[in-house]
Amino acid sequence: MYERGLTYGTTMDEVHLIDADPNRDVYPWHTIADVVERPVRSPLARLLLPPPRRYRAYLVLADGSALVLTGAVKDARQLAAAVRDRIGGRT
Repeated sequence: MYERGLTYGTTMDEVHLIDADPNRDVYPWHTIADVVERPVRSPLARLLLPPPRRYRAYLVLADGSALVLTGAVKDARQLAAAVRDRIGGRT
């Protein structure tokens, strides 16, 4: 998180579960429309993942697309709350 926006990216290849080239994009605050939290509904995920890893939130952008925060992201709940505070809960 920066004063001018959120940097979102990955350094992990999700398909092969190996390190990948860093991929980051910057999203200015005015492009983030909402933060939507949803429970993990998959019975398999609930069985295999410990409770902190079951978290899922979507950062909905003004164009309708979304960025996903999961429990795999360190302090994902706190990050989602900080983004919500920063954008002022606007929808």
